Amino acid sequence: MLQGYFRIYILFQFNFHYIFIIFLLFKPLEVRESNKNEELIKLEKLGYWHQNLTEGNQLIQAINAIEIGRIVTRDIGGSDPERMSAENVLKYVQNIFQSTDIKITVVEGQDNFEKGYPCFAAVNRAANGIEFHFIRL
Repeated sequence: MLQGYFRIYILFQFNFHYIFIIFLLFKPLEVRESNKNEELIKLEKLGYWHQNLTEGNQLIQAINAIEIGRIVTRDIGGSDPERMSAENVLKYVQNIFQSTDIKITVVEGQDNFEKGYPCFAAVNRAANGIEFHFIRL
């Protein structure tokens, strides 16, 4: 899903308004799904200029990494609670990181929480009867 970085070209001097501009161009998950459009932002090209090409490229990579993390966070936290239940968050995160070097380990089940995560076990007791709401860590 998150295959590559945004297409950014060198045109104008960078300032911290750049991150805010990308934030304004964000498309919510539901909009992307309803339009069958996987583009993360409402923009194809955005200009940027830096005196040192190497530093400029490093800065672009850092900003893209930060913004992709923010997009994932907004997708998970900004959706309808039923849309992003624990089970759906797990599927979403596994889908996002499936083609990366990041390894995802999932802890689930009341017995595992009681042994290793007693506070999570206490919270999970409230949803213990409904599998849709079981906690996944």
